Amino acid sequence: MTIGGLSPDNTEDLEFRVQKFEYNQYSLIDDIHQIKGILRVATVPYRILSVKKTADGKPRFLMQSVYVISFVNKGEPREPSPVSQITTEIEDINKLDITDNLDVLTEPYNIYITVNTKRYFAIRAKSSIIKAELLVGRYDYYGNPMFNLEVNTAISYAFANQPST
Repeated sequence: MTIGGLSPDNTEDLEFRVQKFEYNQYSLIDDIHQIKGILRVATVPYRILSVKKTADGKPRFLMQSVYVISFVNKGEPREPSPVSQITTEIEDINKLDITDNLDVLTEPYNIYITVNTKRYFAIRAKSSIIKAELLVGRYDYYGNPMFNLEVNTAISYAFANQPST
């Protein structure tokens, strides 16, 4: 099995701590579907790996993560969809591209510091929505609209001081 196209023999699991964590926030207004609110997205890593040997000798990192998505509804909540509709396969749901209706409020970098390593690194991760789709007529338990998102995460690093305990 490979991770990011690399053999596990060429990667090392790193311990890390969260130094800075914020949601990315996007304003969403869709007058046609009467949706108004703040779409929030965050990347939450559960594993950071270091590549042991790279062609140029520079550090390389891989991040395995999940996305946390929430919607702060500034409009009127709707009648929640029946659970059977919420759990329908995403491919079978009518979707509407609303990417052009998003305005970036904030897209901060989140920072994770490696610990118990010879050199300490600040791993910066920034996630951006590249496509947003409204699941037409689908509402969560609280009556908020449901979305399908494509998110891209850029990762960079800097050398860091030893984290405090």
